[in-house]
Order: sequence, then C-alpha cells, then structure tokens
Amino acid sequence: MLLGLAALVSISMFADAGKGPRKSDLMVSNMSFSEYWVSTNSTSVLYVDVFVTVKNQGQASAGASYTRTVGLSTAYAATPSLAPGATYVFVRTYACSSAHAFTATADYFNAVSESNEANNAASTYVDCAI
Repeated sequence: MLLGLAALVSISMFADAGKGPRKSDLMVSNMSFSEYWVSTNSTSVLYVDVFVTVKNQGQASAGASYTRTVGLSTAYAATPSLAPGATYVFVRTYACSSAHAFTATADYFNAVSESNEANNAASTYVDCAI
C-alpha cells in the first residue's frame, strides 16, 4: 500500500510538468457608465461616471499596476495587487461634452507578467446624452 501511495505522489508531482509556471491574467471584465447633470447658478454641465472592473482571471497573484483610461482625456488609475479571481472597481468621473469611445487598459505599463497580454483592454461607447 505504501508503494502505491509513493507512485501516486510521484505522478501528481509531475502532472503539471511542461505547462510552465502559473501566471496572473489581468483584464477589464466590465465597464458601465452613468450620466447626470450638475447645475450651479445658471450653468449646467453633463458629467459621466465610468465604472471599470479589473479582474485577475489567472492562477497566480498579480502585483500592483496601473489601468489607463481614455475618453475625452487620458488618466491612469493605480490598481492594487489582486489574488486569483479577485476584482477591483474604480470610477472615472469627467465632464462629458460629446459622444466618444471610452477604453480601459489593465496593466498599461506591463508591470505584471501575464499568461495573456492580449486581453487587457475593453471599450464602450459613451453617448453624452440623457
């Protein structure tokens, strides 16, 4: 019986051989937005809040990185370390003057070694009209 257990342990130790090390995989898993008017005195400005969800869908923890957002302007959001399966949501708020594409790119500066670098970006259309 002991010999059988040793063989099982030996086989399971090499079951992942050839697959390489486990890596993280950051992606923008969701984006949504909300538009609203802000009035002060006789001026009204349309604002948009874009909610961006960054997910680590990999098998290893992802270190801290930056997520770049591009809409009517460009900004960078610090993204904390994420365990496998964990998500981080942040909000980008800005005045919305015209319809445009909004793109978010996780790990923009390639600080994290990932299993798939091609799935880091996502886009949505912001219409700036209520």
